[in-house]
Amino acid sequence: MTERTEPGIYAALPDGAAGAMPWVLACHGSGRCAQSYRDVPFYAAQRDLALSAGYAFAACDLGPDTYGTPRGLEKLDAFYRWALKNLPVRPRAALWASSAGGAAMFRFAGAFPERVSLMLGTFPVWDLLSVTHLETMRAAWGGLTGEALARAVAPYNPAAHPDWARVAPVVIAHGRNDRAVPVEKNALALQRAVGGQVRLYLTGDGHSTEAFGLYRTPLFAEALEARRDA
Repeated sequence: MTERTEPGIYAALPDGAAGAMPWVLACHGSGRCAQSYRDVPFYAAQRDLALSAGYAFAACDLGPDTYGTPRGLEKLDAFYRWALKNLPVRPRAALWASSAGGAAMFRFAGAFPERVSLMLGTFPVWDLLSVTHLETMRAAWGGLTGEALARAVAPYNPAAHPDWARVAPVVIAHGRNDRAVPVEKNALALQRAVGGQVRLYLTGDGHSTEAFGLYRTPLFAEALEARRDA
């Protein structure tokens, strides 16, 4: 593995990488950053799965904008353009979101469907209104609450725009005991809205970077292999 680290940016390439490669563009959760994919074992597991499948892996700092704010979309767009200029990667990326990053991932897919080959998720947010109990979510949206918060997020809530999840296959691992990002209102609601295009792996885990049970499935590796040339 060859790593590249710059302020606000982390990238890793598999050994022997040559030519334009498939790649994973990752969207981290709240309180995390690009370097989490190097330093936090739960996040590094995503990097390692991507590298094992022959993909490059890259992420940028989104800060609180990982909750799908307009500024978050601007940051992802700018980072995507940086990656195409500075890394040996193809125009289409597999997206991988964790927690709050799910909102950013689905927004990016809706805005730029031609850039997306696959969407992967570890307990990703699909419905922003299902996580208004989280202080970090409310802070990301200007400290609003109640009806004001609902109005602010309405145009940007992935749950209100199921077509955003129809641009590519979706694979999600989610714990049934997740209290931060409730599975019923997120992964299961997404599957009901979009149908068979979404494949789910459900476990007994909660919402934690200790939830390594979410990776005890071949679905991620199978999806990356199937979409390598997409």
